[in-house]
Order: sequence, then C-alpha cells, then structure tokens
Amino acid sequence: MKTLIKLIIILALLLFILSILFRNEILNYVAKRNELKSNELMFIAGRPYAIFNIGGKNDIALVDTGATQSKIDLGKFNPALIAPHGNINVNTPLGRTNASIYKVVDMNFMTRHISNLTVSKTKKMQSNTIGSPEIFSAQEVLITKNGIYYDKHIEEFKNAFEVPVTYTRSDDKLPKIRSVIYHLEINGEIQQAILDTGIKSLLTGTTLNSHNKTLPFFSVFRASSGLAIKKVYHQTATLKVGPDILNVDYKSIPGWNAPRAKYYLGAEILQHYSLFFNFNKNKFYFIKNEIKKI
Repeated sequence: MKTLIKLIIILALLLFILSILFRNEILNYVAKRNELKSNELMFIAGRPYAIFNIGGKNDIALVDTGATQSKIDLGKFNPALIAPHGNINVNTPLGRTNASIYKVVDMNFMTRHISNLTVSKTKKMQSNTIGSPEIFSAQEVLITKNGIYYDKHIEEFKNAFEVPVTYTRSDDKLPKIRSVIYHLEINGEIQQAILDTGIKSLLTGTTLNSHNKTLPFFSVFRASSGLAIKKVYHQTATLKVGPDILNVDYKSIPGWNAPRAKYYLGAEILQHYSLFFNFNKNKFYFIKNEIKKI
C-alpha cells in the first residue's frame, strides 16, 4: 500500500513538471480543440487565455490585466520584427527583478492591430502574457467572459451601473494603461482593488483583516523573479458592487512584495459581470452578466 501511494505521488509530480515544461504546447492544443477564435477568451484553470498573432504566426497567451507589460516567447517569431530596447526593473509579487525589453513591429490581438509595442521576453517555463497596455489599447473596451471587444458602446447594454475607477499610465499617450484600479466598498470601507485577471480568485488581499484572522497555511508562488513560499490566510469579506452585495471567501497574502493595492480583483469577477471602460470620458461600468457571445 505504501509503495502504491509513493508511485501515485511520483506520478503526480511528473505530471506537474510536464505541465510546466510543455505549458504553451498544451494551451495551443486545447485552443485548437476548442476552435478558439481570434476575438474569444478561453478559461483554463479559471484564468483567461486568447490567441495573438505576430508576423502571421499565431500563439496563445494569458490575458492579464494585472501585468503592466506583455511577455512573449520571442524566439518563436520572425526576428526581423523584433529589436532590443534596453532593460527595466520590474516589481513582482515575490520581489524585484530586471528584464530586457524589446520593440515588436506589430501584433494582432482580438480585433486590434497594435503597432510598435514594447514587450519583455518570457523566461524558461513561463507562458506568454498579454498585459494592460495591449488589452486597453482603445478608448472604449468591453471585457466579458467570452471575449474582449473594441467596437461597443455602453448604451447597447442593460443592467449597467457606473463604478469609480482610477488608472495609471506608462506615459502621457493614451492608451498606455498600466493598471486599472476600482474603488469598491469592502467590509464597509472604500478600498482600492486592482483588476488582475492573471489571478483566478474573485478577491485576493495583501493585508490581514484582524476581525477574521485565521491560522495561516503555506503555499508556493511563482513569478518572473522565481519561486517563493508565502504564508496565506483565509479571510471573508462583504463586497459591494453597485447595488449588489457579494459575500466573498478569499485568500490574503501579507508577504506580497510591494503590493500596488490592498486588494486585487481577479478573473472570477467576469463570471458575475462584464466590464466596460471608456477612457475618453472617464466612465467605467459593471454590466450584470446577461451578455451572450457577441
């Protein structure tokens, strides 16, 4: 019996390692099997993925509104379309790291043709990531659980309500959006929550709420700066979104390095609401999820 348990554990570890080593190949296979279209999102393990195209070649990437820069496996694409563009320091949840950046002539993402974009190169065993500058590459953006759309207007949708949002830019030129920050009522107080679809859970905290502190458990986290073991606490919160009140069980990670906000709003929010952004008018909305495929 003990031998069988050991074999099962070894097999599980091997499958885990293979899933990391061949992550992009698995994602591409799943995308083809699901006949993923260029304007659609596909959720894998609770996180959204989409097809992008550089120089006529398709690949698949995590759609991560929490990423301030896109990361691409540039070795797969025509080197004539890519040029080195220096280095930057990047803060990750696990620490600070240095990254080389590159200029890419153009990329097709969803229905957008994006020219002269700046990306970093994926490290070993990392998946491609499309970040905020490319996701929010228009004045009006609609993100649903089915896809991202750049030709819609809020007047087309019922059950929409406005929510307060601020955002940061990489420079003075729109739409180089780095972070979208919602101002939501959490446990009776207005709190900042960064939209981060690279995180699966609806809500993630970076500080502890003393009124419902629990015993911690330990979890392994992976970021571009490496691997780390962090203490994680189970917490509960009352989240008010417009007229709606959501009771949320979430995880808090007080060891998060240099958090940009007290809370992060993850990909699960798209199962409840579609999100509309009008950067030109500074108007932002949640739309109750009655939107079908458009």
